[in-house]
This record gives sequence, C-alpha cells and structure tokens, in this order.
Amino acid sequence: KSNKLFESYLNYVKDISAINTKVDVMAGYSYQAFSNKIPVTRTYFGSTVTPMGSETVPTDDDLVQVGFYGRGIFTIADKYILTGSIRRDGTSRFYNGTDVTDNMWGTFAAASGAWKIKNENFLKDSKVFSDLKLRAGWGQTGQAEIGTWYNSFASYNYSEPGASYGFA
Repeated sequence: KSNKLFESYLNYVKDISAINTKVDVMAGYSYQAFSNKIPVTRTYFGSTVTPMGSETVPTDDDLVQVGFYGRGIFTIADKYILTGSIRRDGTSRFYNGTDVTDNMWGTFAAASGAWKIKNENFLKDSKVFSDLKLRAGWGQTGQAEIGTWYNSFASYNYSEPGASYGFA
C-alpha cells in the first residue's frame, strides 16, 4: 500500500490602514494518491506461495484526489468579519472507465459574517464578557468516501440491550 500526498498553498495578509481593514487571502492545491498492490501468488505442488520479489497486480482500489481551494477573510475595524471560501475537488473514484465526466469534479463554497460585539464602544470596558461575537455562516461539503476505502457509520446508533458505561 502507498499513500502519496502533496499540499501547497500561498497566503497573503495586508493591513490597509486607510480603510481600517485587514485582508487575508489564501490559495492552495492538494494532491493525494492511494495505491494498493497485491503480490502475485504461485501454486507449487498444491501449496500457494508468494515468491520473494514477486511482481504485483494493481487493484481496483487505486484512488487519486485533487483539490484547488481559496479563502478570503476581510476584517473591518476589528469588529466586522466577512469570510468566503471555495474549493474545487476531483476524484478518480467517479471515473467511469471510458472518459472523464463532470461527476469527477465538485465545487463547494462557503460564506460567513461575524460581528465582534465585545469590540463595540458600549461593551469595550465590560467586565461581564471577556469576548462576545455573533456569527452566521453557510457552506457546502462534498463526499467522495464511498466504496471499500473508507466506510463510514452513523454518529448515533441504537444501543444493545444491557449496554452500560462504567464510572470510576
């Protein structure tokens, strides 16, 4: 089995004092390839053996995943934060064996906004709150983990009769 991973990103941060804004942008690329090879076995006199240095046969489990992503964070007056991100992912898991299809790629976006209420003048000197922020966001996620590589299971399952938890 092998797992190759390459991850690279660039980040740029700039304070623009003229408009009291901090800009933080990032862009990146991700590549990951999983490979599973099974040694070739031979049968000698009724016994199955795997010779040393034996050649291997690729399995159908080989997988390549590629991603391009970007994010921008804009902080205005250290009170208001706007964030946006986008990710474009591709996986060989959805390759149909004959040609590249649109099913191999997905685009996933997210956006959010936040208000740092604690930094407002009416709460700046408050002893009640050490920090107070209101945040709302929306986002999409993708899932390529189907098949035999990574089986997932529900977060909550029914308990078996007699199940108990010990306390020390």
